Amino acid sequence: SQRRDFASMRRILTAMSPATERELARNPGFLLIRADYRAATGSPQLAQDDYREALRIDPANRYARIGLIYLLISRRDLDVLRREMPAAVELAKTDPEFQGVVGSAWIALDEPQRALPYFAAAVQRNPDEYLWLLNYADALDRNLQPDMAWGVRRHAGVKSREEAEKKEPPSLELLHAQARVAAQFMPGDAGLAAIRNLLRLDADADKISSDPLRQTLDAASRELSVAWMISTEEHSAAKVWLWTQYGRALAAPKWAEVIVAVAHGDLDTLQRALEQYADAIPRYDRHEAARRTQQYRLAQDIAFTELEKYPYDDEMHLRLTHSTFDMVSHSEAGYTTFRRGTVGGHEWTGEVAVWLSPRLRLSLDVSYIHQGLLNTVALASIPATDRLYGLTALWRHSVGETRFTVFHREALANTAGLRLVHQYPVSPRLSGRVGFAYNERTLETSGLAAGGVRDQVFVDAYYTPSKREFVLGQLFSRQYYTQDERTKIGSSYGLNWEAGHRFRTEYPDWHVRAAGSINHFERNGSGDAATAALNPAGTIPAASFFLPGSFSVYGLYTGFGTYYQTNYTRALRPFVDVGINRNTVTGTGYSAMVGVSGSVIGADRLTLYASTGRGGTGTNESARSVGLRYMYLFDNF
Repeated sequence: SQRRDFASMRRILTAMSPATERELARNPGFLLIRADYRAATGSPQLAQDDYREALRIDPANRYARIGLIYLLISRRDLDVLRREMPAAVELAKTDPEFQGVVGSAWIALDEPQRALPYFAAAVQRNPDEYLWLLNYADALDRNLQPDMAWGVRRHAGVKSREEAEKKEPPSLELLHAQARVAAQFMPGDAGLAAIRNLLRLDADADKISSDPLRQTLDAASRELSVAWMISTEEHSAAKVWLWTQYGRALAAPKWAEVIVAVAHGDLDTLQRALEQYADAIPRYDRHEAARRTQQYRLAQDIAFTELEKYPYDDEMHLRLTHSTFDMVSHSEAGYTTFRRGTVGGHEWTGEVAVWLSPRLRLSLDVSYIHQGLLNTVALASIPATDRLYGLTALWRHSVGETRFTVFHREALANTAGLRLVHQYPVSPRLSGRVGFAYNERTLETSGLAAGGVRDQVFVDAYYTPSKREFVLGQLFSRQYYTQDERTKIGSSYGLNWEAGHRFRTEYPDWHVRAAGSINHFERNGSGDAATAALNPAGTIPAASFFLPGSFSVYGLYTGFGTYYQTNYTRALRPFVDVGINRNTVTGTGYSAMVGVSGSVIGADRLTLYASTGRGGTGTNESARSVGLRYMYLFDNF
């Protein structure tokens, strides 16, 4: 529509008497001009009233209906917009100017498939008009046709550059188009330059213009700037931008507000957004907001509804899987044949985990190990069986979660223990855990596995500087005791660390990582009478029988798909992780793991794996295992 002289309009309205304004308000033309002014200067409800009055006076006024529909789109007043659609669709059959209006409305209503014919018609009439091309590309993207959208957007970029060469200085409209191309098609320096141009125009307008429309960026400019910041993962910059615009009396774009809230874990904003304007939030962000606020059923409903509209939306399929697993109960059985140093055996495991509420899950697990000695050089004997029964409660808090486990073990002696772990997301990129364990099973050496237990406290942090890099660190302190009398054997403390880079964020997510540990042991105790049966000498063993000397180990590893070793995938996904290490006591070592995981009947997961390694401990014992796990998923709600 034609740009109005809003500064002049403001002067006229200010000088006009109320009686004169009421008289002019009987004219649809005046109402349209006033509606445009009111919409542009922060009075959208008054503008809507003017459009309605113009249509009451002249029901066939095409400009009043076009202005009303665009106003409803900008306000995200979707219920009212949907009621206007039948009349607009009917007009679009004979009036080409309504085709773009209807296409834009269908996009706002999140029905891009219905919008595409209208945008295609508009582009066919204006094949070189970059604004229509950009909107057409957006509709193709929303309809899950990214390849076609890429081609159209590329063409729009060419046309916007050609137009820029003709105009000096470029218009705000042209800068919008260039910024949209930059934000969606040209990441990096090109996108930065376009956004800078837009921001520079805003700053200049603040200094030299008295027109309220030019004193700040309009809504399109603000959304473009926020879009660029979010697309380049500059969430902190986006937050600053929104606060700046708020300070300048501009409302933040609702969809951007939600994305920034997701990035910063602002649960109050997400909850308010879902309650007040859920339909205005893009579908992926709406789903994520429901998950973050622990409305898991709502997240599943959102995913199901969107998949009914777009059944080939792979991203939403993945999100549906995740939101289902947020509340799915399961049963699991596993079998492993293993060799750890001089000990070989078989282990059977089972678990049943049931969600009692969206925030509480109880699980019961059991482990049964049947084992024996391969030779009697290091150990004289070991318990033939090692059973463990555990009960775990998982509590979800508004932020973070806590796991509490109690267990009973039957091995060299009967023991009971507990474990408490609390996990908390400190920031969008940093999460941490603290934990405590009492009398837990320990596998540092064959002697400890057969006759010892450990108490442990630890704190760890996981940091992701970007989507592709990650860093993990853990500080720990451990005390070792015998199983029978809890005789003190010794202690250790140290640091585990890992840093890696993913070459791909999607499967096969090939990665390379460096990892290691620093372990300081103090052997200041001994075994007890019960552990004498383990010692080939037949006497109470010293602490050195159980604990190695201090050592450090570091290594370089690579692989892919390891996420699916413990997480659901519908398709069969192989995974691999191999590496070499260097131990300061035992020298060069290695590790290797291969496996495959996938679904058999849909609501299940079968994992097969094999691993081998040496050099990760201070005793140079080798370890090998081959096993399988089967998990069946069920919903008890």
